[in-house]
Amino acid sequence: MDEKAVRKGHGYVTVIFNGQTGELLHIAEGKKKESVKAFLEQPTDKQRSAIVAVGLDRAGSYATAVEAYLPNADIVRDRFHLVMNVNQAVDEVRRSQWRAARKEDRTHLKGHRFLILANQDRLDLRGHQKLDALLKTNEPLAKAYLLKEQFRALFSNRSQGRAQHALENWWARARESGRQPFQRLTKGFLKQSKRGPASSSGMASPQS
Repeated sequence: MDEKAVRKGHGYVTVIFNGQTGELLHIAEGKKKESVKAFLEQPTDKQRSAIVAVGLDRAGSYATAVEAYLPNADIVRDRFHLVMNVNQAVDEVRRSQWRAARKEDRTHLKGHRFLILANQDRLDLRGHQKLDALLKTNEPLAKAYLLKEQFRALFSNRSQGRAQHALENWWARARESGRQPFQRLTKGFLKQSKRGPASSSGMASPQS
């Protein structure tokens, strides 16, 4: 389940796809609970009980409907939105460092948003050199960047046990980082996890 912008002025539709085949199953105006309610009311109780997982972003409106109609299904926060949330936390740190910097030091931070948020494998040699120079001069930003890369690395784990262990370690590092955007993000992650850090519900499996 996801929302898609269809026009300027925050016009949205809700779309529901079959996660295995990519088939479009439902489309409705808006992005509220009511936008998915009509679809979730259609299957029989037996059909609903056979649904084992639903992929969502971290917005609460869809989750409320899923929990009401599909109590047996795990809510899996999809990888794209989770990585986007972490990138947003990194960008918040970058902007706070820019605001706190002296005027003569702001030139080192200006115009480097792409370098900080890009995947390492997308940077050429010059990009890596510029990024390394930037991170060496700004410890808070370097810490935020490392948390971003460590989060991306979670998805390379092929063992569920190792992935869960790595995820718990990442949560601990984010909470202890001293960076408010990451502490706030971690709090939100844990709040949405029904059974704590090791739960498959509330966050996407690193194997997804």
